[in-house]
Amino acid sequence: MLPDDKLPPISILKPLCGEDPELEKNLGAFFLQDYPEYEIIFACEEDADPALNVVRTLQGKFPKAAVKLEIGQTKYGYNAKVSNLIRAYSKASYGLILTSDSDIRPEADYLRIIASEFIRKNCHLLVNPIYGKGNSSWGAILENLHLNSLILSGLALLSIYKKTPAGFGKSMLFQRSDLERVGGFQALKDFFAEDYVLARKLSKLPGKCEVSRTILPCITSNRTVKQFINRHGRWAQARRRIANLSYLAEIFSNPIFWGLAYCTVNLFSWGSVKLWLLVISSKIILDTYQGMSLAKSKRLGNYLLVPLKDLLIGLIWSYPLVTDTVYWRDKRLRVTANTELKEAGKRKILGVKVPTVSLRKWLSHSGGS
Repeated sequence: MLPDDKLPPISILKPLCGEDPELEKNLGAFFLQDYPEYEIIFACEEDADPALNVVRTLQGKFPKAAVKLEIGQTKYGYNAKVSNLIRAYSKASYGLILTSDSDIRPEADYLRIIASEFIRKNCHLLVNPIYGKGNSSWGAILENLHLNSLILSGLALLSIYKKTPAGFGKSMLFQRSDLERVGGFQALKDFFAEDYVLARKLSKLPGKCEVSRTILPCITSNRTVKQFINRHGRWAQARRRIANLSYLAEIFSNPIFWGLAYCTVNLFSWGSVKLWLLVISSKIILDTYQGMSLAKSKRLGNYLLVPLKDLLIGLIWSYPLVTDTVYWRDKRLRVTANTELKEAGKRKILGVKVPTVSLRKWLSHSGGS
């Protein structure tokens, strides 16, 4: 790592929305960074947001920390996270910018490591992969199993073999001047996968976009199965609009799901079931090895839920094939090419617009006729 006099000051942009589980520990990790000069800028829409109470508590514990708060209700575009990033960025003092989500919890040397790596590699963008870490709620277990297997493997495939710039918004480090050259955060305000779009834009500049060797823990505690399904439904919609037809090949990375399809076609003959059980056993062993080696997840019993997780992911995979809409923060939006967001009119099923039927109005009308 570089000595202190070689490390540039960093502005950390932290968009907030609500109080996530273990939020105080997550944010507190940034107050404890072993780094010569940095500031943390928190941004949210509402002054009554409970996340701000956590920030103020931490300010009381660490009064010497350089902290700024920016609160505003202006919606700059459809992506609420980008609106918060625009707010935070308006208060940034330094030339090196780090965007960081509220559910990651790094070690105290995190800033020192990534800044040294960024300078040494002379890159335009440095992103950190993540692994799941949380308690034993059903949603947290499923989330961790998926993050620690397919997500990490997919990121490695894209960045190492396909040489695709990895946009992973949990932790992204870049120069302020480069951000301005590609249009700033304003150019991202109407994109669902703003991290992917930013990585694509920065990759067109002379230089490199790199994946850090430091894997960060993403805290998944207390997540529900519903949250797991909704989150990955949105991610699937984004991947479908980025990958286009090649998205169809993604299902082949889920052998448990197509193994079930094989059993179904063969009317669950004993031969097909034996093959499926072999596939399930092999996948559990593979995911256990990867989870224990990368994420240090030692709860062996959790890996028995790998088949359930993969079957759910297989069902979620089909979601963007039948509709182009997502529900995001109580708003229904269309996800178009490159994940650009647009207003959703009537529902689209298999590409055909159909009217939205209100059950309450229908019952009221039927009762009066």
